[in-house]
Amino acid sequence: MSELQIIPDHDSQTSSGSASGSNYGSATTIYIKHQDGSYDRLGWFKWSDSLIQSYASKIKSINSATWYLYLSEVSTGFAGTVYRASSDWNESTITYDNQPGITGDNYGPWTLTSTGWKSLDITTLFTGWFEQTIDRYGVRLWNGSVNGNSITVHSSENETNKPYILLDYVPKAGGGILNWWFFKEAWEKHDRIWKPKLTEGYSYAR
Repeated sequence: MSELQIIPDHDSQTSSGSASGSNYGSATTIYIKHQDGSYDRLGWFKWSDSLIQSYASKIKSINSATWYLYLSEVSTGFAGTVYRASSDWNESTITYDNQPGITGDNYGPWTLTSTGWKSLDITTLFTGWFEQTIDRYGVRLWNGSVNGNSITVHSSENETNKPYILLDYVPKAGGGILNWWFFKEAWEKHDRIWKPKLTEGYSYAR
């Protein structure tokens, strides 16, 4: 078993109402809430194409992928939905006014009722990203069907407890020729060190 922790390279919140043009990409926390007649706050997380590609040379196949979030505040009964973003976005420019739509199935529900580390199995989702059968536009986390309940989570800009995907994977095999030369050199060094000295009159059988 091999494991990787992959922190999103883009995450942010968007907020409706008078803050609909505001960007929160540099914030250290992400506040998510549905509020009838007031501001909606939605959370966005993305492991971009370039980020996933940087790991592709190490990975043969995916065993499991688990998304971890650290909650610093939570309202009882937060029922999160996780949908894929339908178009690309950037944490430094995303706002409520220009945020992408959503597509596909809900990878939740993600019921969050206490602070601390929480996890969600997203193996199917990450496998689709890795195999490039779905676009790598990230996801939206929200609780649009539950009014008033909220969570605050650490973002990737936070100094502690950053969000991440824990990836359990099968690594690609190493290069055969390179490994052969490594072991050949190691054996020859071993032979030089441990080759016994012979008394005069004897020779090695070669």
